[in-house]
Amino acid sequence: MYFVHHRERFEVSQATLWAAISEEGGLENYHPFCRSNISFSWPGPGSVDQLTYLNGRAFQRDIKHWKDGVGYDLVIRYKNLETEVSWEIEGSDRGSYLRIKLVPRFLHRNPIIKFFVFSLYIRPQLKNYLRHIFAGLNFFLANGRKVAPNQFGKHPWFS
Repeated sequence: MYFVHHRERFEVSQATLWAAISEEGGLENYHPFCRSNISFSWPGPGSVDQLTYLNGRAFQRDIKHWKDGVGYDLVIRYKNLETEVSWEIEGSDRGSYLRIKLVPRFLHRNPIIKFFVFSLYIRPQLKNYLRHIFAGLNFFLANGRKVAPNQFGKHPWFS
C-alpha cells in the first residue's frame, strides 16, 4: 500500500535501456537532480554507489539483487531515511518498458498519520520525482546528451 511506481515505454531496445540504467556513474547522464554519482564497487550484487543530489545531500545506494539485462533492487539511505527501490525492464529490440518502484521505509508508525502524510504529501512528491527521472532518461536516450540540472523543473526535496 505504501509505495509509488512509474512505468513508461522507451523507443529503444531492452539492451540499450539496460546499458543506460546499469552504467557505472550513469545517473549523471539522465537524473536531473544528480550532482554526482560515484561508484565504490560496480556492477552486480553487492554494488555500492553514492548519489549526491543538487541540494548537497549524499545518499548511499546498496544493490541487493542484480539481474543482467533485466534490472536491480537496491536500498538508498541518508541518515535515518531509507527507501527500497526496484528498477525493472521488459522489452525487445523494438521497444522496452522501464518500471521504477519506491517503497519508503521512513514513514510514521502511527497508522493514521502514516496514511495521511503518505497520501497527501510523500506520494505526490515521489511521483513528481519519478516523472523527472523518466523525462531525463528519455532526453538522454533520444539525444545522447546529459541532462542539465533541474532541466524539467525543480523538486523541493532534491534541488
